[in-house]
Amino acid sequence: MKSHSHSIQRFSSPTRALRTLSLGVLTLLAISGAGLAGSDAEGKKPAEQGVKILPAKQYEATALSIPGQLPVEEGGWTELLGVNDKGTLVGGFATQPSETEFLLQSGFILADERLTVVNVPGAPVTGIIGVNNREDVVGYYLLDDLTRLHSYTRTKHGVIVTLPDAAVGEFSFTQASSINGAGVVVGTCGSELEPIRAFVYRNGEYTYFEHPGAVETWFWGLNDHGDVSGFWLGSTGSYQGFVLTRNGEILPVLPPVPGAYRVLTRPINDRGEVYGTYRTDDTSEGGFEFIMDVFKGTFTPIVKSPEDGLAVIGGMNNRGTVVGVGTDLATGLLSRPVRKPVRTRGH
Repeated sequence: MKSHSHSIQRFSSPTRALRTLSLGVLTLLAISGAGLAGSDAEGKKPAEQGVKILPAKQYEATALSIPGQLPVEEGGWTELLGVNDKGTLVGGFATQPSETEFLLQSGFILADERLTVVNVPGAPVTGIIGVNNREDVVGYYLLDDLTRLHSYTRTKHGVIVTLPDAAVGEFSFTQASSINGAGVVVGTCGSELEPIRAFVYRNGEYTYFEHPGAVETWFWGLNDHGDVSGFWLGSTGSYQGFVLTRNGEILPVLPPVPGAYRVLTRPINDRGEVYGTYRTDDTSEGGFEFIMDVFKGTFTPIVKSPEDGLAVIGGMNNRGTVVGVGTDLATGLLSRPVRKPVRTRGH
């Protein structure tokens, strides 16, 4: 992954600032000691034996278009970044150019074919990244100066609460990326004055986490058991995936593929499955997608047609539905596993 230093420098134009923050920092594009979640259940134990490679799973994707979205040919886009077990979809979409020459963006919630547009008051840019099964969402917003990325939560009933900034500095970002059923929020923050590190926001307070030996640490997913998924950058310049369990144990996500590197672990569901990407050489644009269960020690390769590939992986629910942004960086994709046909007797 390229350095994220571009995400906190002074931007040459509002348009570049918006696209860098909304599709650069926020979605972590490929181009660029205690449990966390208040669960009384005993934590899962990590697999102690070698990883078992399961048969590849085929996925097919459907493009999502939002009514009122600015057309792609006019510079518009749709971010599809979150999905829950009810099938509720969340993200952000470009609406119209503004007088200051950058695109306006609104967040959206699509539940039971009903569209709700979300805008943080006073913010020209609003997006949503995660949604839990209670229909609470977590997202981000930018104010007119476009120099600081802020985060917020919104309840099912529409109550918006802005989070205090987790990082200081003129060009800082506080990116909340996931919220679980207990209302715990995880994400990443950083600035030109502070390192990029992960955080947990619970009961109005931040707890920070830095992976041992990391230059950068990112949290992306959080399940209802309190397990967190993310990735970290070491001094070698390569990203590695990990899961921080509810018991505070760090489990590496290591695809059993010769030469695999640049492992970006995104969402984690309640089954303990993480969805991510890895590369084997510099020509594998976007990387190979996979599902891995670090508790059971299983690895499942994902098979897709090229047009169904995801440049940005957002969320995954317990049914295995995955959402994200396509390789054009403008189209939201709803990706589902292909069900094998049931064979009947005599066929």
